[in-house]
Amino acid sequence: MDPAGKVILVTGGASGIGLAICEALLAEKVKAVVMCDINEELGQQKISELKEKYGQERAMFKKVDVRVNEQIEDAIKQTIAKFGTLDILINNAGIFDDQRWEREVDVNLNGVIRGMMLAFKYMGKNSGKTEGLVINTASITGLEPIETIPIYSAIKHGVIGLTRGFGTPLHLQRTGVRVVAICPGYTTSAIVTGAEAFLDPQWKADLDQSEVFFQEPSVVATGVLEMIRNAPHGSIWVSEDDEPIYEVLIPPRLALRKKAT
Repeated sequence: MDPAGKVILVTGGASGIGLAICEALLAEKVKAVVMCDINEELGQQKISELKEKYGQERAMFKKVDVRVNEQIEDAIKQTIAKFGTLDILINNAGIFDDQRWEREVDVNLNGVIRGMMLAFKYMGKNSGKTEGLVINTASITGLEPIETIPIYSAIKHGVIGLTRGFGTPLHLQRTGVRVVAICPGYTTSAIVTGAEAFLDPQWKADLDQSEVFFQEPSVVATGVLEMIRNAPHGSIWVSEDDEPIYEVLIPPRLALRKKAT
């Protein structure tokens, strides 16, 4: 899919990876970007900056808490009312808070599910369109868990499983919406905050002292643009260490294969 001329909604768009994606899309001559975020003050500030740089009529901010289905749906409806369509939805909103894991699950996994179900309703065959695209922000921790953030890792495994579950020919034929996932590696972001978010406060100190390379969010955004253009339905991609994105091939149904006799 060529991003030029498309209307795209990005959750968690006011900072970090989400903000970088919004700016990269506007630079690619998309018709419009709708930035959604729970932080209204920051969102209004950032959308004003993007409008000044890329055009007043090409960007819009909506306050959205992805834990509330009605808020996501209202943002989608207002997007369609203003710009005439919605072509791509990027489920990017996320937090890290293993201590308050129920909220973490509701934002990072349930929020993605809500976004996907609404995308099928408003972007696919149900709305008379022939194609749409959903990109879910997962994580490398969804491919290989990190022991100091076990619940976050499990949730991101869920995002990958969800993407693969809907990423089959059955669902593409049913909805007309392509579904893919990006797995960022360590990336500069405010998502990891204080030690109180870890199950053990010492684990935050361990992370701070580790020799880990943090890439800039713009690297992930560049990868997302590549995925819009070329990523096959149901595919999972990694962006890490300032390198080009690469696809992860997960063997199907390993547990169901018969053992050799």
